[in-house]
Amino acid sequence: MDAEYKGNNGFVNVDRISELFYRDRAHIRKYAEEEYGQELDSEFKIHTDSLKKLIRFKAAVKGLTISLDIGLFQNDTVVLKDNSVIIRNQSIYDQLLKQRNEGN
Repeated sequence: MDAEYKGNNGFVNVDRISELFYRDRAHIRKYAEEEYGQELDSEFKIHTDSLKKLIRFKAAVKGLTISLDIGLFQNDTVVLKDNSVIIRNQSIYDQLLKQRNEGN
């Protein structure tokens, strides 16, 4: 992300993204206008704090899938340590415990 940020002088080009994903430079801007009545500029300045909120980490192995927002790493809810993933969240723990107990 850092190289893209520097290479584009801190700007996102919506038309370029639209071309890459939809093979139509105007697709995203047309969609925003038709569906939300919003007109998007073709380029806008990146606010790195806002952009980081969009980052999601995903990992999967047989029988286990995990998807995490970057903020969970930043506030120590999720910790990677000694070949382990530690999730410090009472709600997730309670849900898994309940499901496991119901299955017995």
